[in-house]
Amino acid sequence: MGGRASLAVARRFSPARGGWKAQPSQRCPAVASARRRCAPAAARRVGQGPDDAALSPQSHENTAARPLSCPEPTLERDVGEEIDGKQCRNCTASTRRPMLGRGQVECFEIGRLDSAVIVSASLLVVLAGVSAWTWKHRIVRGGALYRITHVGLVLWLAAAVMQIAVTPLDCKMFWMSMTAPSVTVTTVAWTLFLMEFGPIRGLDSDRWRNPLLICLGAIMTIVAVTNSQHHALLGDGTKLAMIDGRPSLIIEGGPWYWALLSHNYAWVTVAALICVIGFLRTKATFRPLFGALILMTMGPVIGNIAYNTIGFTTFGVDSTPFFFVFTLAANGWLILNSHAMSVDMVGERYIFKESPAPILIADPGGHLVSSNPEAQAALTGPHGAQAQRAFADLLAAIARDGGIDAPAKVVIGDRVFRPQVLMIEDPVHHDRPSMGWTVTLFDVSREETITQSLREAKERAEEASRLQSEFLALVSHELRTPLTSIRGMLDMVHAGQFGDLPPASARPIAVARRNTHRLAALIDDLLDLQKLESCKLEISQEEVDLREVVRTCVEDLEGFGVRNGVALRLDCGSAPCILRTDVERLGQVITNVCSNAIKFSPDDGEVEVAVACLDDFVQICVSDSGEGIPAGSESKVFGRFSQIDGTTTRKHQGSGLGMNIARLIMEQLGGRIYYESEPNVGTTFFIELPQSATHETDVPMQTARTRAA
Repeated sequence: MGGRASLAVARRFSPARGGWKAQPSQRCPAVASARRRCAPAAARRVGQGPDDAALSPQSHENTAARPLSCPEPTLERDVGEEIDGKQCRNCTASTRRPMLGRGQVECFEIGRLDSAVIVSASLLVVLAGVSAWTWKHRIVRGGALYRITHVGLVLWLAAAVMQIAVTPLDCKMFWMSMTAPSVTVTTVAWTLFLMEFGPIRGLDSDRWRNPLLICLGAIMTIVAVTNSQHHALLGDGTKLAMIDGRPSLIIEGGPWYWALLSHNYAWVTVAALICVIGFLRTKATFRPLFGALILMTMGPVIGNIAYNTIGFTTFGVDSTPFFFVFTLAANGWLILNSHAMSVDMVGERYIFKESPAPILIADPGGHLVSSNPEAQAALTGPHGAQAQRAFADLLAAIARDGGIDAPAKVVIGDRVFRPQVLMIEDPVHHDRPSMGWTVTLFDVSREETITQSLREAKERAEEASRLQSEFLALVSHELRTPLTSIRGMLDMVHAGQFGDLPPASARPIAVARRNTHRLAALIDDLLDLQKLESCKLEISQEEVDLREVVRTCVEDLEGFGVRNGVALRLDCGSAPCILRTDVERLGQVITNVCSNAIKFSPDDGEVEVAVACLDDFVQICVSDSGEGIPAGSESKVFGRFSQIDGTTTRKHQGSGLGMNIARLIMEQLGGRIYYESEPNVGTTFFIELPQSATHETDVPMQTARTRAA
C-alpha cells in the first residue's frame, strides 16, 4: 500500500543489528570451507561495486559478519553466480548501489520469462481491459477519479511485473522505486472517489483535487527516479535473496519510504471510514454496495500488512497490487452495474421507488410479484380491500389477454386511475412471450373531475343553445305575422289608398316603413340562423352568370349608398362567368358584404365591387375606404351578435348577424369568405366559389353547424 509496494520481504528483526536485517535460521557448518572454495571467484569480482571489495580473500572477517542462509556450502554472491561450477542458491547478495546509468538499458530487458512473469503479465492485461471497459461507462459521481484509480493501478502492476521479470539488483530497485508514484496516486484517487461518491464531502472540487493528485504524483516520481543518488526511499542496505524460488529484494527503507507508508495508510483509513459511514447512512437498498466497498478497500490493506509483517509475497514481490487487481475488477463490475452508480439505473430505481403513481409487477399468470411504496400504501390504506379486488381483477385481465380488455379505469375510494400496461420481455428465452407485466396506475382523478365538469357544461350549453334556437324561431315566427300586416298597412298608407297624407304625416309614415323593413330583415336573419344551426337551410343549385347576380345586388344597394354618401363602382368584366350555385343565398352574402362596406366607409367614400373568373374558381372582391379592421379580429368579424366596435354608443348600428350568416352560407355553398385589411386605408372582402362543381348540401351544412357552435 505504501512505498513498499511490490517488494518481497524475507528478514527478521534484529535489535542488535539496528532493525530489520537478513538473518539465517542457523549458522552453516561448512561456511569456512565454502569461503575457501569461493575465494578465487570472490577475487574475480573485486572492483565491480563499492561493496564488492569486501569479498576479497583479505576481507574474510567482513564476509563472516554478513548473515548467510544456505543449506549447502555457499558464499554470499549475486544470485545465480557460479562458484566452482555450482550455482549459488538461497544466497544473500552483498549490498550494491543501483547503477541507473547501466540499468537504463538492462532494466527494460526481461531476464526470466517463466510462469510467474506470464501470470503477472496476464493479470496486467486483464486489468487494462477492465480499465478500458469502465472508461466507456458513465458514472454518476466521481467518474474521473475512478478512472484515475484504474490508471494508477495499471502503472503499479506494470512496475511490479517488471520487478518480477528483471534479475539485476539495481533494476529490481529501480522498478520497486517506480511503484511509489503509482501507489500514491492510486490510494489518494480511490479515497477522493469515495469522498465524492459516499456521504462525506471532501476535496471534490477540481480546484483542489487535481492539483493535489498532480503534485503528489510529480513529487513521488522525482523521489523514485533520483533514489540512486539520495537513497531516501530505498537505503543502501537493500539486498537480493531467493524467496519462493525467485530472486527478490530485501529492502532497507529510508525516510521517504516510511513517510510514504504513513501517508498512504492515512488515506486508506479515511477511505475505510467513508465506506463504514456510507454503510450506516445509506438506504437499505444500497447497503450491500457499501459493504462490498469496505471489503474491497480493506482486502489490499490486509495483504500489504501481511507483506510488511510476516513477509507474505506473490512471486517474490508485494501482493498488494495483485489483491487490487481482483478487488478493483470486481468493484468495477459491482459499481457499474449497481443502482448507485449508473444514471439510467438510478433513474429507474427512483421511478419505481419514488413514483407517486402505484406500480405493480406481475408474473405471466397475473399474480402480484412486487409493488412500489405507493401501491403498498393503497393496499394497506382505508380502501385496501377495494384496492386488492381492483388490482386482482386488473392483473387477471392482463394475464388473460395481454391487457387488451383491461379496465380503462380503476377506482379506489374517491381516486380514479388509468392503467398503463407494459410487457417484460424475457432476456434469455426470446421465444417465450414474456416474463410478466408492469402496470403503472396514473391518477386521473382531477382529469376525470374536469372532464365530467366539461361534459356537464357542454350538455348545459347545448341545452341552452337548443332553447335559444327554439325561442328565436318561435319569436321570429310570432313577430313575422303581425309585422307583415303592419308593413302592408304602411305601404297602403304611403301609396295613398286611404287618401292623401297631410305633409305633417308623410315623414313619420316614411320612418315607420323604413324601420319595419329593417325589423323584417332582422327577423329573416334570425330565421336563417336557426335554419343553419339545425341544418334545415335549403340550397337550390342552378346555372347562373355571376356578373348578373352581382350587378343586381349592387343596383339594389345604390339607394342605400346614396343615403350614406358612398358611391358604388362595379367591374364585372366582359366575359361571362358561369357557375352552378344557389342564386338567392349567394345574393344574400353579396348584399351583406356590400352593405357593411357602405356602412363603414366615410362620407364621400367609395366602394368597389369586382368579379374575376379564374381557372378553378370565381372571386368577388368588395373593397371599401374605411378605417380598416385591427389585426386578429376575425372572430369578431365573423362572430355572432358581434361587431368590432362593441360599445353601446357605437356609430354603426346592426344586429351583428350578417357576416356570421354570410360565412355559414358560404360554407354550405362549398366556398369561403375572408378579408384583408390595412389600417386607415380600407378593407377588401373576398368571396370565392368553385366554378363548376355541384355541391351536396349535407356535408357543408354539417360543417356550418360545427362552425356556428
